[in-house]
Amino acid sequence: MDYINKALEGYSGGGCGCWGGGRGDGVGVTSEVEVGEEGVEGRVVVDEEDDMVSTGLEEVQNEGTIEYRVAEQWRRCNQRKMHSYGYRANALLTFALTILAVMCAMASLSDNLNSPSPTAHVQVTHINWFQKQPNGHDEVSVTMNISADLQSLFTWNTKQVFVFLAAEYETHQNSVNQISLWDGIIPSKDHAKFWIHTSNKYRFIDQGNNLRGKEFNLTMHWHVMPKTGKMFADKIVMPGYRLPEEYR
Repeated sequence: MDYINKALEGYSGGGCGCWGGGRGDGVGVTSEVEVGEEGVEGRVVVDEEDDMVSTGLEEVQNEGTIEYRVAEQWRRCNQRKMHSYGYRANALLTFALTILAVMCAMASLSDNLNSPSPTAHVQVTHINWFQKQPNGHDEVSVTMNISADLQSLFTWNTKQVFVFLAAEYETHQNSVNQISLWDGIIPSKDHAKFWIHTSNKYRFIDQGNNLRGKEFNLTMHWHVMPKTGKMFADKIVMPGYRLPEEYR
């Protein structure tokens, strides 16, 4: 008798929670067990509100069969829960988000397989003016030919590339001085190989009078903005440029 009660309690007191007064969602269970000399008789009745027809347990010879029958009823009860629309929608959403996360990770990692080899060249063709402002700061305007081939920076995960050209030099006050002269956004690989003739887009001003005869580098910086993953940056340093000794 103890084995039978244990089996029935496992059904009605488990995940369905239906022993005695029934579940909170309207499904009630009654169980009756009778032990005779030749075997065991019993039945487990579940309310039809849960679409489960009352089922009787046939006469059995041992507690193992009771456990099997009760377990079968328990499986059917859980199956109703697992196949609900809410459960299916939650499972589908979880699966979709998992696939999306995996695809984003693969796209980001694939950028590490790319070995870009960009090139850039800048020619200063003319010093438009070189003067000292009334506040004592040096200012210079230059005309440049800028050519670059940044196509190798683009992969199928690249959204766009931000590029800018900067003049960099040292002074007694600052070990690094950086002045942006030109910038642009490259939206696709088709526009990543270019040549332009332009004056400096932003003013080339030094906070002092340090530019006369100053040697400087022109450095092309770029920032690759991916569709997914982290942004990375790099540069090409082009040395060997020098400003005039006198104002013009």
